[in-house]
Amino acid sequence: MHNTNDDILINYRPDSLQEGNYIADIEAIIENGAYHSDEVSETDDERRTSYVNKLQNHLANGCNDCPEEIQNYWLEIIIAKDLDDDDMVSNKRKKVKGQTGIEDYYERRELSESKIAAINQALVRAFVCCGISFSVIDNPFFQELLYQLRPNYNPPNRKVLSDTLLNQKTARVNKAVKKELENSKNLTIGN
Repeated sequence: MHNTNDDILINYRPDSLQEGNYIADIEAIIENGAYHSDEVSETDDERRTSYVNKLQNHLANGCNDCPEEIQNYWLEIIIAKDLDDDDMVSNKRKKVKGQTGIEDYYERRELSESKIAAINQALVRAFVCCGISFSVIDNPFFQELLYQLRPNYNPPNRKVLSDTLLNQKTARVNKAVKKELENSKNLTIGN
């Protein structure tokens, strides 16, 4: 709990306020809960929630000294929370049994060549800019991620990604650089 002798409160007094009035105002704020902002209490709640989550994760996944029953208990709690989060993200209306959703429509639709090209370009850009090894594209877990994001997209293999698509992207970048240089005036080459 803060008090008026707190160094932070004393050291950060605005020069425009007299010390006596400042301390009286601080005492009123500390004593009267109505002055406390919701933002501060939300931050405290977030901090508390973060600590609880870290502790639960530690007990479930990282504590070697924790008995197996306790680890299993916290594993179940974390999994249940994950399922609850999925429910919170889903639509408020529940689908009627047998009713198809809009995602089913998109999953069955074939992707246009332009959409596939756009996804491939984004993939090359992400791999190059993030320094991701091209072999990751053949990893089954990465393949599953792409499938979950867009089931009807068939990603290229490592060879196509690192040769064909990378060369195409490099050519596009070089063309843009040449065009920019042609349109520029008064260039200076430094060393």
